[in-house]
Amino acid sequence: MNKLNKPVFKDYSAFKEMSSNRRLKHYSVLNGQDAFILNAYKEYIKNKGFLNVNSCGTLSGSIAEALKYYYKEPVKCISIIDEIRAANANSLCSMCGSMHSGTLDHVLPKESYPEFAVFTKNLVPACKCNTFKSTTISNAAGHRMLHPYFDNVLCERLIRAEFTNLGQTPTIDVKIIIDPRSSDFNNVKYHLDNVVIKNDIKGYLSQQWESFYLYPELIVRGLNKSLFTYDDALNLLIRELSLLDEKHKGKNNWNSVFVAGLIHPDVIEWILYELHLGDRETSGRLK
Repeated sequence: MNKLNKPVFKDYSAFKEMSSNRRLKHYSVLNGQDAFILNAYKEYIKNKGFLNVNSCGTLSGSIAEALKYYYKEPVKCISIIDEIRAANANSLCSMCGSMHSGTLDHVLPKESYPEFAVFTKNLVPACKCNTFKSTTISNAAGHRMLHPYFDNVLCERLIRAEFTNLGQTPTIDVKIIIDPRSSDFNNVKYHLDNVVIKNDIKGYLSQQWESFYLYPELIVRGLNKSLFTYDDALNLLIRELSLLDEKHKGKNNWNSVFVAGLIHPDVIEWILYELHLGDRETSGRLK
């Protein structure tokens, strides 16, 4: 769940080179499809990555299968597909914000939109949420998923953890924090419900809280018994959040979501009370 720079790559030129190469397996299928693909790529950019199925026309089954084949087995002129995957193997997931990546996601699913199977602007670094995400990218009301290359709202902090019933096993939820009147709000909600929640962000936050409760400094450096005032704790959490944002190059990674949830008056007051109970060491670790 992160804004990314679009790949700098001449997709149409690469497709033209691939489709005109007589030595390639699917030359007879793709040759002559240049105009269709050029139009489809232009429409994708014009609509910032979201189109209705078959809005650019319908591909035959053989052409669709050829494009999906070259996604799995990129030829030299589209080897950038493997480069994008390798370059982002250790980065966070741009779709859900988890701390994992290693694969690529077709924002418009290749089964429904095969014309974009090898289009670099449709390929984003992702994690296993790629397998959980439905082929449905929007709902009847027009609310849709966010696109890491086109939706600038992803530069903002969109979500935070919400902790209530504080204690060893609190109630944990994920809260959208942009203005409900924002034109992006419904898309953020759709993306949260259909991508982020499905990849079990709540399970991750629960695991983080378990570590945090037992030993706060495992999650937030400096959060120990040396803190006495609300402002000291608040400033420490704000600094930690800023460092996490910078480390992960975005504000909606799951570690930042967790710490952002700690920056709430009720939670900070609970943390200070909990740190100074008699059953904790000077470091804050539970005895």
